[in-house]
Amino acid sequence: MPEGQSILLGSGLGVKMMLFGFLALVSLLLGRFLALWLGIGPGATLLFAVALITSGLLSLWTYLEAYLQSHRLFARLAGCLMGYAGLRLGFLAVVCFSSKQAMTWFMASCTGPVLLIVILGILPKAKKLLLKTLAYPRQSLAILKEGLNYSKWVALSGIAYIAMSYVVRFVLATRASLEEVGIFSAGMTFTAAFTTLNTAVRAVLFPKVTAIEGQERTKEYLKRLGKIAPYYATVAAVGIAMLALLQGFVLGQAYRAAMPVFLVTASSAAITIFLGLGTMLVHTMMEPWIEAEVNALRFLTVSFIAYLVAPVVGALGIALAYSLTLVAGEAGIFCYILLKQKKHVAQ
Repeated sequence: MPEGQSILLGSGLGVKMMLFGFLALVSLLLGRFLALWLGIGPGATLLFAVALITSGLLSLWTYLEAYLQSHRLFARLAGCLMGYAGLRLGFLAVVCFSSKQAMTWFMASCTGPVLLIVILGILPKAKKLLLKTLAYPRQSLAILKEGLNYSKWVALSGIAYIAMSYVVRFVLATRASLEEVGIFSAGMTFTAAFTTLNTAVRAVLFPKVTAIEGQERTKEYLKRLGKIAPYYATVAAVGIAMLALLQGFVLGQAYRAAMPVFLVTASSAAITIFLGLGTMLVHTMMEPWIEAEVNALRFLTVSFIAYLVAPVVGALGIALAYSLTLVAGEAGIFCYILLKQKKHVAQ
């Protein structure tokens, strides 16, 4: 393993462990504050504290995922994901018949499984990584500074992208009605299948795409995307049709109004995922701010449009605005990459 990569991973782990320790120390105070602020009362203090601690554990879990991706240990990553899913199902199966307490259910579905994964997956590696980082303090600080400077754009991009669908729900709740929120959420439920697919594909391809060197290899990669586009479109169309039938069967007549929302958002998700295979090249080009700025603009655009038209167009209209903004942003990044590629070829 390259020395720089090892030091970067160790530095990142050290920062995450320190942040987790700090969060664990202040969680009881924050938990009490949140419980009082939301008007739930001091009885929920422990639940909020455990939730905050669990968020810290989830941060360590994402570190483990990144560690395995960086080493291209995809079989082990798949095993961890399957193990995490199995633990959650197993824990929930136990508490399903033994308790109705919110704390128990939360710990069974979140805290317990992720704690075991972190203990088994990270602790065996932690000592070696941290010792290597401490052995080269000056180099570690320099690499960590560079990593944090890069990751701030990745964090901004991820937060803005994820927040888009939630701000739409919030605006619908405040500007339209809870019924419209339910329709939009029901439509987005099966669209989440594409989000899961996107996460899986990016987990495998991201390390390979970011390792691409030279304009010729970049050009070859873009050509391969063009060749698989018709096959991808066919598979995506079949998948959307099957999920639509499943949604109609599972949700039934009561949520028929959610079907158009699903068709719109699923189609945009499928297009965005495919374009995303190309837009990952912004990280190959070491220009993460492009994606971050576009996602921030997407978030602001969706928020503004939703606020203006939510009372008039409802869930379906907002779904169209959300989907068009999503596709337009991804297409914009893709066009930027193509133009930059052509510029390099011309030179």
